[in-house]
Amino acid sequence: MKKVIPFVAVTTALMSTSVLALNDSNSVQYVAADNTMASALCVTVATGNKAQVRNAIANIKPTHMTLRNYKFAVNRISCNGEELVDFALTAGNDKVAEHLSKHRFGNIDIRDIAMRYQGKVKVQE
Repeated sequence: MKKVIPFVAVTTALMSTSVLALNDSNSVQYVAADNTMASALCVTVATGNKAQVRNAIANIKPTHMTLRNYKFAVNRISCNGEELVDFALTAGNDKVAEHLSKHRFGNIDIRDIAMRYQGKVKVQE
C-alpha cells in the first residue's frame, strides 16, 4: 500500500505538468493595435490583475475621483466591439470582469453613441 501512494503522486504530478505545458502552448497573446489609452486598457483588462486595471484606469484621468473613472471606463470604452466586462470574460479574466461589473450602469442607458471610445487589440495565437 505504501508503494502505491508514491506512484499515484508521481503520475498525478506528471499529468498536471503536461496539462500546464499544453495550456501554455495554446495561450493567446493580446497586443494593442494602436497607441491609444483605450487599447492599452483593453490589453490590461484581458491579461492583468485588479491592481493593474486600477492603475490603467487611473491613467485615464477624466476626473480625480476613482469611482467616476471606473464608471467612465466601463460604460464608455469598448474593446473590439465588446464592453470591457464582456471582453474580460471573453479573455478568461473572470476576477477583473467581476470587479469591473460593479461599475456598470443599469439596464436603461440613454447616451450619445458617438461618444464611445474604442480600443483595438490584435489576438495572436
